[in-house]
Amino acid sequence: TRKLQLCGTNAAPHKWNIGISHFEAWLVPRVVPTPILTDEEKRWLGAELNGAELSAPTVCYDRRNDPWKDRRSAHFFKSCGGKLKKGEMLLTVAWLSTGKKVVGKSITGFSPDRSNTAARYIVDNQAALFEVTSRTAFPLFQQEGNALYYNPSYGPIYGRGHDFLMNKQLESGSCNPGNSYGWQNIDKNKLCGNVGGWGVVAFEAWIVTDPGLAIVSSEQIAWLQTRIPYASLNDATVCYDAAIERIPSTKGIHANCDNHPDKATLMLATLSTRRQIAAVSETGFNSVKYGTSFSKDLYAGLHELTTNRSMYPHPTAHCVDRAINNARTSLQFGSVAFDVSEDLKNGEALLTCYDNGTTWFVDPAQKNFEFSGKLHGKGFGIVNLQVWLLPKTPPPEKALTSKEINWLASVMGDVDLSAPRVCHRSNFRDDEMKWGSDEGKRGQLAWYKDCHDKKLKRFEMMLIIVSLSTGKKVVARTYTGALGGSRNGWAADFNARLYEVTGGVEMRPFRNTQYSVNTYASKTNN
Repeated sequence: TRKLQLCGTNAAPHKWNIGISHFEAWLVPRVVPTPILTDEEKRWLGAELNGAELSAPTVCYDRRNDPWKDRRSAHFFKSCGGKLKKGEMLLTVAWLSTGKKVVGKSITGFSPDRSNTAARYIVDNQAALFEVTSRTAFPLFQQEGNALYYNPSYGPIYGRGHDFLMNKQLESGSCNPGNSYGWQNIDKNKLCGNVGGWGVVAFEAWIVTDPGLAIVSSEQIAWLQTRIPYASLNDATVCYDAAIERIPSTKGIHANCDNHPDKATLMLATLSTRRQIAAVSETGFNSVKYGTSFSKDLYAGLHELTTNRSMYPHPTAHCVDRAINNARTSLQFGSVAFDVSEDLKNGEALLTCYDNGTTWFVDPAQKNFEFSGKLHGKGFGIVNLQVWLLPKTPPPEKALTSKEINWLASVMGDVDLSAPRVCHRSNFRDDEMKWGSDEGKRGQLAWYKDCHDKKLKRFEMMLIIVSLSTGKKVVARTYTGALGGSRNGWAADFNARLYEVTGGVEMRPFRNTQYSVNTYASKTNN
């Protein structure tokens, strides 16, 4: 069939079974794609590179201008290696015969060592691969020590498993993503369109200014404020910025940001994996003498701003007591939950509770990769880091907003909540900070004297409103009231309810209603 389509007969052409009536040979200009990336593709890539300007890059190598095939890789390494200045990055741009366009990013480049021309891996914890036609980023998710591979017998190579490789002539290559770049169980055709091999239609290498990463956007600040209700982000002051320090170090953070009891401490870190971490502490780093191993902080939290995930200490005494660790020169939230190195260049995140005292707990389904962008949470780089001081805000005059009151009244059957009898009001945050002290205990127990069931009038119900450090507001409803005196213990309350008013959630007793309310001398369970 193919013979018939091509030659008009099924006869074998090489057997001289077809006559030739005319023969010509033409020499025409080769079609070279110009430019290698369209304006739209440049805009997308620039956004992925945090606003990099790609309209007029410095082209350090263009294969169209290099006819010497066997010297092309050497020319590329010589023209683009060792040329990167601080604040610049190298982009290799390859248009493949599959139609894919693969861009490799590096802040170190493939700079050959003049004293050692042997093949070797190059560390670059900010390296990444992009396929611009499908608008897909392939971050370096592990093995940052093998981010790039310099080999004079090949062109540029990315990843230990040769996730992206070009030959010496810069005319063909192979693809094997999922080893260092991309993610586990990746479709290996996704990067290049073909794993086995492909041709290179065009190849260029650019040097462009690296804009770095914006530490946090206004949208992220708005979301983060909902997770830190006890402090004001709008009134924050920057006490440390690694980008302007001559020698970034944790010592500078301790010198500038410690010992501010009236402020919460917020560490913002942009990772090489493009994750943005906000680690907050009400007590602050080194809230006591430097070298003390652990600090208690009931309000500590870890937040990932690109996926809007929040994590808090496991609700056990040893986890809460170890929320902040100042025992080492690195900055640590928990034992190893989120750890930044002394030079502020690297870190790790292990977000599960271990027997060795690791203090942060997340649901088992929450992977370390989802938080840090790094397999097993180890080995990511720190691109940018700031520490902010947040003024602590007093409790609001009203526990619930008008919108929250209206929702609560409607789900409870149009109950009138416009003028409640407030039997007790307390800033429990101050009491919790005095955990175990006589003053703290008096503060925790004071409300029993004000609100126990003897104060509950006929046809009244009790609403207990609790604002949490997570930004949630829980309202507990009971018809029995706060049991006092000799009536401590479990009580049945078929009308008991739990409400989370910021998210509009209602919960009813569905079993064991005899255990609806439990009041002891030291705490209240509803």
